[in-house]
Amino acid sequence: MLLNIKLEGKEAVLSERTPVNLALVIDRSGSMSDRGKMEYAKEAARRIVGLLGKDDRLTVVAYSTDAEVLLPTRKTTDKEAALSVIDSLYPTDSTNLSGGLTTGIEQLKSLTKEKHVNRVILLSDGLANEGITDPAELGRIASRASEGGIHVTAMGLGADYDENLMMGLAEHGAGNYYFIESPNQLAGIFEKEFGQMAAAVARDTVIKLALAPGVRIDEVYGYEYSVKDGAAEIKLGDFFGGQERDILVRLTVPAGTDGKKDLVSASLSYGDLLKQGAPVSTTRTLAYEVTSDEAKVTAGEDRSVCSRLVSVDAASVYQKAAVAYESGD
Repeated sequence: MLLNIKLEGKEAVLSERTPVNLALVIDRSGSMSDRGKMEYAKEAARRIVGLLGKDDRLTVVAYSTDAEVLLPTRKTTDKEAALSVIDSLYPTDSTNLSGGLTTGIEQLKSLTKEKHVNRVILLSDGLANEGITDPAELGRIASRASEGGIHVTAMGLGADYDENLMMGLAEHGAGNYYFIESPNQLAGIFEKEFGQMAAAVARDTVIKLALAPGVRIDEVYGYEYSVKDGAAEIKLGDFFGGQERDILVRLTVPAGTDGKKDLVSASLSYGDLLKQGAPVSTTRTLAYEVTSDEAKVTAGEDRSVCSRLVSVDAASVYQKAAVAYESGD
């Protein structure tokens, strides 16, 4: 059985932007030489630097076969240093996307206790063929970062980019996903990105699933979770105004005799930042029905949830095929 939990952050209008700790993670692998992708990435990075203010911090990470910190974390009072590093980039070697992502996250970990928004912006075509390449595991890396208050935005470059992988990183990393087809799109993209970063509305967001007897969780796609005393806990970290999250859960349930059965008691808790962090909690009880009536089964099927599972599975198959191709298998 599949359970899809969809959350959306309440829209908020704030008078000024919250300062940002930003890690720019730029793909400089060989595939970035195609169709001007490297130049798009550099132009996007330049525009991001231009939007940063004196209270923001920036680090720049580039990766190919290995990841390298080109600009250690610092306040953006000297933007020329960052721009010089960006201008020096050129494509080479393989794509260790996981190395770049984890390096960017590590640069921000020591800063998460401050009252800043912590964001990794990944600029890549998503064609990972070194390090960790499995989309589900990359999603878990982004999810763990999100739980710790570091969010991942993914910007896809080039017509051949891996859309499923990049979307998955953004979804599990509680950031945004964009496809950069032309430099003309950049102004609108960054207006949205920085506008959202100004509007954190919830902190320490947690979903708890108290399972009915006989029900077990097989997988929470792309998210880390823990189980204790029959209840699963999924930590989602911060939430931003207008942000949406989909959490897909696969469950095994007992069949038994026909009729309605308890499935799970799902609770959501968070600190409401629009009310000075006041704690909020809500609970909803869900059930399922056992039946041999095929028409009833078909009528009760949510096609959007099935489509989401197909998309998750397809991303994993596609990525494994791409890695096998790159390896000559």
